[in-house]
Amino acid sequence: AVVQVSLASKAAVIQSQSDTEVVAVAIASVAGSGDIVLTADSGATVTKTNGWTYRVAGEISSVVPNKGQLGTNVIVTGSNMLGGGTKVTNVTLAGVPVQAIV
Repeated sequence: AVVQVSLASKAAVIQSQSDTEVVAVAIASVAGSGDIVLTADSGATVTKTNGWTYRVAGEISSVVPNKGQLGTNVIVTGSNMLGGGTKVTNVTLAGVPVQAIV
């Protein structure tokens, strides 16, 4: 069994595993790159050199307006909000999914 997963020298949380796949969740970290290292209960390790890059965390700097009702257009501004992706796929306001992302 895999007992430890390291992403750029930071321990990750193992969610599931098999002999062909390990699912792990990255913890919060500053931006940076490094190896992926899996450690088995036998002591064996498997390494992917320079296999992981932590991206700069996204940050919301402004929400205008910051209150409203159904149909209110809300503008959210900030930095790194795509998280390395190409588009935002889900937005919630106070836990409620928005009608549309435009």
